[in-house]
Amino acid sequence: MRDDTNGLPWTLVNQFASMAHFDFTKVKELFAAHPALLNTRASWDESAIEAAAHMGLVPMAEWLADRGFAIATCTGALLGQEGIVKQSLAADPLSIYERGAHDIAILAYTSFGKEQAAIAELLLKAGANVHARCLGVTPLHLAASKGYTDVGALLTEHGADVNFPVKQRDGMVTPLATAIRARQPKMEALFRQHGAQAAAYGETR
Repeated sequence: MRDDTNGLPWTLVNQFASMAHFDFTKVKELFAAHPALLNTRASWDESAIEAAAHMGLVPMAEWLADRGFAIATCTGALLGQEGIVKQSLAADPLSIYERGAHDIAILAYTSFGKEQAAIAELLLKAGANVHARCLGVTPLHLAASKGYTDVGALLTEHGADVNFPVKQRDGMVTPLATAIRARQPKMEALFRQHGAQAAAYGETR
């Protein structure tokens, strides 16, 4: 039996982690009323700060970190905590393969919230997989959707394929198609400079 509920009922612990996916106000209220929620994990093995991180909710993740919630490497990547990422890589080089909540690759966390180009460069130089999947797409697709050109440039420099297709509901979609659909002209220009095909899978205008 797990003993990480700090004496609180599972229903409360699970509610706290659930709210951390979307309701910052409720998270603050629950934590103020129950400080023992610190570092508790839901029955699906996810902490509140990890929930906020994989949703890209940077202000919430920062708030929880400031209150003492443990920062895993993936969350550190989202928050731009170079020290934490470097420490993890030094302690275990295989940290570049770490995956966060919902099996999300660590490299993806550099584009989930704020653009974290320095962290992306750190991970890529350590050998992170540029095509590691994140909710069905690659880190380059994710950067394309946000218009994060610095991360996009780093990914392409480290071998990310600008014509790499992933399957989505409406067919196969490339990073270029993602940039076009998200109306990110700078990303579109970057991809074309790196050989993105004019009529690549899923490209629409």
